[in-house]
Amino acid sequence: MLNLVKMPKPQTCSVCCIAMLTHTTFDEALKLCFKSSPSNFCMTFNEMENTLNKAGFKTTHLNTFPRTITHNLLIECRNKKENYWHYIVYDATQQTFLDPIPYPPPINDYAFYQIVAIDNEE
Repeated sequence: MLNLVKMPKPQTCSVCCIAMLTHTTFDEALKLCFKSSPSNFCMTFNEMENTLNKAGFKTTHLNTFPRTITHNLLIECRNKKENYWHYIVYDATQQTFLDPIPYPPPINDYAFYQIVAIDNEE
């Protein structure tokens, strides 16, 4: 089961998703993601996947959202109404989406673009 990590400041959704998927705090995930304190917290999807791999997790790219979900997912999405890019997590154990935005919009407001399945064990 994953714990929800909310964004402490703008543009930190990538670090929050890494924290959730690696079962760490925001500060611990920040150290995994960046060698030094960044001025910009944005990460690409590939950088996030590489960070998960560096933390010992195996990842698999999915072409579509799976009908049966057995692994936690990292999802790159775009808000259809406000047109911003964002990252969220799907927790396979709780069978729910975890959105790091405080007071997030409904999941239906997002269009999914890239999805990576993460092995649930390190």
